[in-house]
Amino acid sequence: MTREDIAISLKPITWREDKYEPNEVYLIGVFGRRYAIISGMLGRKLTITINMRYCTEPDPPITYKDVTMDEAKMIARYWQVEEACRHFDIDELT
Repeated sequence: MTREDIAISLKPITWREDKYEPNEVYLIGVFGRRYAIISGMLGRKLTITINMRYCTEPDPPITYKDVTMDEAKMIARYWQVEEACRHFDIDELT
């Protein structure tokens, strides 16, 4: 199984939306041992943070700033595929 096979077979991330302000964007997506939070204000660049969950010694959060919604979702998808590849011990690059 290749990284590409895994990427094709994985379900898309289901995003849950939470809003505290009318113009605020706050989405949470969970995949494997990681979860992503996309946050910011509508019409502006956003921030996505990838976090670990269920770990006694979690990796530090990975943050990407000044991204569009499409870029943020592509980043989350990359980490979803990466997580699955680590599970199957696949190191090949695409």
